[in-house]
Amino acid sequence: MNTRPCFTCGIQVPQGVPACPACGSVLGDAGDPLAALARDLALELGEAFELREQIGRGGYAVVFKVHDRTLNRLVAVKALLPELAAVPDIRLRFSREVETASRLGHPNIVPIYFVGAGERLSWYAMPLIEGESLASRLGREGTLSVPVALGIARDVAAALDFAHGAGVVHRDVKPDNILLEFNTGRALLMDFGIAKAVEHESGLTGTGVVIGTPHYVSPEQAMGDKSIDQRTDVYSLGVVLYEMLSGDPPFAGSNAHQIFSGHLSRNPPALTSKVSAVTARMETVLFRALAKEPADRFNTAGGLVQELEDAFGRRSLRVSGAQALDKMNLNDVRLFRTLEMHVASADHLEAAVQSVPDLLEALPRIEEGIRAAAMEREVRGLIKGYRTLVQYLDGKSPGLAGPVQTVMERLAKEVDVVEALVQAWRGGGEQVQATVERVLSLVIGSAGGRVVALGRRDKDASTLLLADRVGALDDAAVSALVDDPNSAVSLALSEALRESARPRPALERWLLALFGHRRPEVRRAAVSVAASRGGSLAEHIGTRAYRDPDGTVRLAGLRALGRSGSAAALALLTRVLDSDSGLSERVEAARAVGDLRLRDGVPVLSRTFDRRKRFRRERGPVQLAAVEALGSLPFEYSGDVLRGLVNDPDPDVSRVAGAAVKLAGANADKS
Repeated sequence: MNTRPCFTCGIQVPQGVPACPACGSVLGDAGDPLAALARDLALELGEAFELREQIGRGGYAVVFKVHDRTLNRLVAVKALLPELAAVPDIRLRFSREVETASRLGHPNIVPIYFVGAGERLSWYAMPLIEGESLASRLGREGTLSVPVALGIARDVAAALDFAHGAGVVHRDVKPDNILLEFNTGRALLMDFGIAKAVEHESGLTGTGVVIGTPHYVSPEQAMGDKSIDQRTDVYSLGVVLYEMLSGDPPFAGSNAHQIFSGHLSRNPPALTSKVSAVTARMETVLFRALAKEPADRFNTAGGLVQELEDAFGRRSLRVSGAQALDKMNLNDVRLFRTLEMHVASADHLEAAVQSVPDLLEALPRIEEGIRAAAMEREVRGLIKGYRTLVQYLDGKSPGLAGPVQTVMERLAKEVDVVEALVQAWRGGGEQVQATVERVLSLVIGSAGGRVVALGRRDKDASTLLLADRVGALDDAAVSALVDDPNSAVSLALSEALRESARPRPALERWLLALFGHRRPEVRRAAVSVAASRGGSLAEHIGTRAYRDPDGTVRLAGLRALGRSGSAAALALLTRVLDSDSGLSERVEAARAVGDLRLRDGVPVLSRTFDRRKRFRRERGPVQLAAVEALGSLPFEYSGDVLRGLVNDPDPDVSRVAGAAVKLAGANADKS
């Protein structure tokens, strides 16, 4: 490991660590601009903060891990690169945009604690999220299943619609700016308005700084149009969705100019030919979001996600498209009328509010109002009360965070309150669900077990998904659910995991726990979830499932292998097709080979037409499944075989092959 000496105490310190761990001295020298930035930032933060290490760098800023000694917490501080901070106009715009973004209080937006701007530095502090960027997840897993991609998009859309309602356009929606919490899988959007802050006329591209990411910009951004609106974020979200489903953004090139040209003049490559789970209607909806003209796109990000869910044909356990609740000020009399509707008259409350000087005096009233609203299942009062509390936990008012957290922990121990929150989530709109998730994630130690217990009691998949999204599901909770004597609990858990955005290792452990269940319908459900996720998850669990004693589970295992995209899976499916296995298994294996979408699958499927039965070429369900699978593959892979089957003596095989050849010709004419 490369090291450098601390000039104060003399110990060797690893490269990249800005402060000496022994004496706390800030390191840096004139020849290292980033080390100098770390030194200057540490000096500006002062003794209340300990700058520890650099944890990230983007096109315009560097991120440091910082210990807040006052509140004993870790925060992330993002500072503009020195070459950008040196430009006064950029520094001013950066501070203005960050201050605007800091007023966006939404559960799917990474909050900004505070903003700093000295004569040479511009920076802001935010929570240190335990998670990874969507870019990292895609880099590791390649693609995401449709339900998971839609779930992430739903979180991002909720954040965007809230910001757009406040007059803020993000301008830089991309996987790097979407964070996925490890403990919940929830998606959080960050860096609102920062792209606008660093746009400039001064030609800083000569410094090597890249502003924005060409793969995700809208056509109007590519043309340099300054008068953009929320529809540019809708376009960028469409690009992110395209990448989550296919593994790549729609437009590529060796330089930014070629990528911009794609945004401006080319149609995105078809998705249906690349991703079998994407329907033609879904593709139409997504391509509307990617329209060249803003007027042809969706007006809201939530509208895009809702249309995609409808086109997918399977409704989520969550909801989308609801309007955001009004954000009320603590002194707004309407808040207390709602909270205390069961406690006192409106006239009395109006007078009482005038005598409440601060939150500390208001806390008992808010707590009682939440409790009353919970007893009556009055969702609006419940949510507004909690939204008032949560805004004091974002770090802007350190003296209030402790008392507010105490109240929330006390409420979280009350069965009626937790049940009311769960019921509000089950029946509420998008913003209600987001608020409930935020609240429960803050009191997970007190409320998490109760949420899991409610899901177990009601055998309700949506409640178990809520438990997952607030971090209440862990290995112990999953084991207890699987061990429940009523298999309906395990089936509900498997349905919840279909939409979980947790990292793959956790999902594999939990699905394997379900796969160990004694009931075949539970094992089959676990395999079905693995198939919907694809990749190594589908391969590992599908391989186990094919050895299962139950025939229906074995068929589900073959389907999962087909969704894996794995060459190793192709080898197993080939053995099934070439064997004397049962007819249903060979038919399913042929379909699975087509689902793999591999060129090497063509000769495997082609061989099925050479099989002989009683001295004649075999024709039947296996061959029909094989020709249908060939037709689902890219025509460049299977065209020669399909042309040869057009004149097959079996009329069904001939018909399917002819239709595939005709469709390929029509598509070629269009292009």
